[in-house]
Amino acid sequence: MTTTATGLLSLAFIASPALAIGGCPSSPSDLDGNCIDDAAQTVTVDDSAIDDAATIQSAIDATPAGEFRIIQLAAGTYNLPSGLQVLDQRVLLRGAGIGQTILNGLPLPSGSSILRYGSEIELAGPGQPAYCGVQGITFSEGNYGSYLPNSTANFVGGGVLFMNTSASIVACRFQYCRSGNGGAAYVYKSRSDIRDSQFQFNAAQNGVGGILYFRSSGSVANCLLNQNTAGEGSGAAFGAAGPRATGEGILLKDCTVTQNKCFIEGSAVDWNWSSGTTTGTLTIDGCVISGNRSGDPVVIGAGGLRSSGPSTNCQVIDTQICNNTFSNLGGVVTLSGSSQVCDCVGDINLDGIRNGADVGILLGYWGDCGPNGGCSFADLDGSGAVDGADLGMLLAGWGSCG
Repeated sequence: MTTTATGLLSLAFIASPALAIGGCPSSPSDLDGNCIDDAAQTVTVDDSAIDDAATIQSAIDATPAGEFRIIQLAAGTYNLPSGLQVLDQRVLLRGAGIGQTILNGLPLPSGSSILRYGSEIELAGPGQPAYCGVQGITFSEGNYGSYLPNSTANFVGGGVLFMNTSASIVACRFQYCRSGNGGAAYVYKSRSDIRDSQFQFNAAQNGVGGILYFRSSGSVANCLLNQNTAGEGSGAAFGAAGPRATGEGILLKDCTVTQNKCFIEGSAVDWNWSSGTTTGTLTIDGCVISGNRSGDPVVIGAGGLRSSGPSTNCQVIDTQICNNTFSNLGGVVTLSGSSQVCDCVGDINLDGIRNGADVGILLGYWGDCGPNGGCSFADLDGSGAVDGADLGMLLAGWGSCG
């Protein structure tokens, strides 16, 4: 592999203060707004070396403190015997496009994500700005993930682990990545956006095979989440537990969530409105959540969307949630616009009619659902317990679902 630095000592750096006095000169690209064309801040790396990881990491480590660099990865497959780390540097790791630049994590040892990005120390500010992060890269075969900061018990983020950052994921693909939680991407205490990306065939031993936001805020927009799996419930494709700060939220916008599966009771999209110290809102706008499954071999739970907390903390706008198994929705949400949830509320056994058979199942699970939500399919109002309110909802719709 060769590394080529383009204009890192060019006159653009020397002259930049003077150039900025009268406003920035015309530039085709200036992501960081420093009046220097991005081409003068770009380091190009190809895949010709024996140790791809060492060469890419050297380019990352050479980024001067406080300055922005684009590390341009040429088309090719980069095999990584060790994971990459962007800790405090302002770096955009940019490939040639999905399917062209591939970071292959198959040789990675246990305890390594393909990429760890951000500070392990919780920051008061946002960390790296949104124009940093990753773009135009396929992350493939990240088999383990990293330990969470200050923990040696949980592997997270088989593809990427974002920590205490505002960096973004743009136009990337995550495939065949695996970890304990957040098989493809784990976003930790960050304010990060993900857009125009694909998450397919990723898996988590525990929760969330695709994207997991923990104590994080931001948006996931125009993304495909397809055929991801999770072992112990939670969200097979997307999951979030509380925002970065109380009152903040997460937006799931114009995404397609399909053919994802939880092996134990869960859902494709899982929202836990509180992480214990912070509470916030998930907004799902213009999405399709369809053809997902919860439970294998025993079908149980909300295959589509599961939400904890009050209905006001999960806003569903112009979204279709249909054709998910066992049911489309667990918990309560606020629906608006052209939203459609195809469940027949109270038809617990899915035979098309609300009758004594459903009452029998409901009574059999009467009481508190417990910490794992083991009776959520009978907890019609999402209160955490099967009680008289649920029985009332069933009786109110008595008869055929048609």
